Amino acid sequence: MIRQCIRRPWGLHWARSWLRRWNGGVLIALLSTPVLAVDYQINGFVAQGFAYSDGNNYFGESTEGSFDLREIGLGASAQLTDRLLVSGSILSRRNGDTGDDDPEIDYLLADYQLIKADAGLVGVRAGRVRNPIGFYNESRDVVFTRPSITLPSSIYFDGRGFRDFQFSSDGGQLYGVLPHHEDQVLSLDLVYGKDVEGSDATRRALFGTTDVPVDLEFSDNYFLRVKNSWFSGTIVAALSYLHTTLEFESDGTIPFPAGELEAELYVASLAYNAEKYSLTAEYGVTESNFVIGPIESKNYSDGGYLQGEYRFRPQWSAFLRLDGSFSSRNDRDGRDFKKATGFSRYSQFGRDTTIGARWKVRENLELLGEYHHISGFSTAPIADNRGMTREDGSDLLLLMVAWRFHYDSRAR
Repeated sequence: MIRQCIRRPWGLHWARSWLRRWNGGVLIALLSTPVLAVDYQINGFVAQGFAYSDGNNYFGESTEGSFDLREIGLGASAQLTDRLLVSGSILSRRNGDTGDDDPEIDYLLADYQLIKADAGLVGVRAGRVRNPIGFYNESRDVVFTRPSITLPSSIYFDGRGFRDFQFSSDGGQLYGVLPHHEDQVLSLDLVYGKDVEGSDATRRALFGTTDVPVDLEFSDNYFLRVKNSWFSGTIVAALSYLHTTLEFESDGTIPFPAGELEAELYVASLAYNAEKYSLTAEYGVTESNFVIGPIESKNYSDGGYLQGEYRFRPQWSAFLRLDGSFSSRNDRDGRDFKKATGFSRYSQFGRDTTIGARWKVRENLELLGEYHHISGFSTAPIADNRGMTREDGSDLLLLMVAWRFHYDSRAR
């Protein structure tokens, strides 16, 4: 039902007519809304990590010890009127050979609240908006707002070449928040993203290099999330949906048949948050249809994780996470794949047991560490292991120091 509502042409026609209908109303509202003394915030952070592993490389040449894990961000927001907010962020991210240090616009948007009342809130965002997937996708760019140095790759696809596409889109977002019943809040987020070319990070993650004469483009990009919380966020449940089509063809320098990969991701999320501990679980299924020339194949991959976090002191917390990613939900150990192709079955899955801790030294300074025991190598980045035979498993140690600052004009 969700897929039909998003993909049917009448759904798009309705959205377009809705936007046309509201264009005049939004303009009138903007002109008639009194301008306030502008409140603004500026924030930034620097996070430097270290990776050491045996087996396969992560975040650079981690088998030799790597400091190629770095994040630097600068963001700002301004409340222009009581209904209009503008905000944005620039991010420089080093992620081994998968990402480089070039600063890029992380997100940049205008947020206008169409309806603002005790009964609920409805608004629109336009620009480069953050995509609503699961619990952590919208805040994954800042280590202070995510639960660990790395997010579960089963849901958030770190190291697989889709982070840039998955995190944000150039397009528009419609959102709503509706308090209902007693101490319950329902929220809805819908994003349409325009077509976008595959980035260098995507090329490196898919092919191991940017020097590939193949044009990549993501099209038909839709994101939808429905989330409900109970008892001031003690219990939170969400359903998310993503649709995209990755089109590829040669730039003409080599004979290469054009093709496309249509993918749909469904994610179910559930969390329980107590005073001292949190339990979080997310499970996702990806339906993909691959077409190249006369060849067409359909596949279902899946993955999920279970995570427990314990806050035993205000400055200290620890977590344990079990995470699994599987290229085929009908062949989770890869044995059928090996029989059919002769290649390693360990390329078809990644099972990751992680234990970690974080120490808030000061309000603006944190130290983080985590240990991963990984079986399989489907999540080992191709770019970091280019020219190498990937091992069946790895042990990975990650350390990070993170510093941030925040300025709020209202605190003057």
